Amino acid sequence: MAHRLVNAGFRFDGATVFPILNLQYDEDSYSKGLSQVIRDFVGQKNDVLTDDLNKWHGELERLSEAGRYFFSTNRCIFKASKPAPQTG
Repeated sequence: MAHRLVNAGFRFDGATVFPILNLQYDEDSYSKGLSQVIRDFVGQKNDVLTDDLNKWHGELERLSEAGRYFFSTNRCIFKASKPAPQTG
């Protein structure tokens, strides 16, 4: 990504990681919203049996209730700036 930014005329100013960790599957968790998007998307494709899809989605809540739920992902944040035009 840094190379692409530089090639597009930006100055690469660094990168950092933004981790998302959910140990509970609840309304305020990132992973609950994401799992619902995945469930709906996969369901529209008709590649997975509806029963299997519902079992997968239901398992997430059961794991959370049992204290066995774990979700982790990282987001990469790239910082770049556009150099001021040279005058002279």
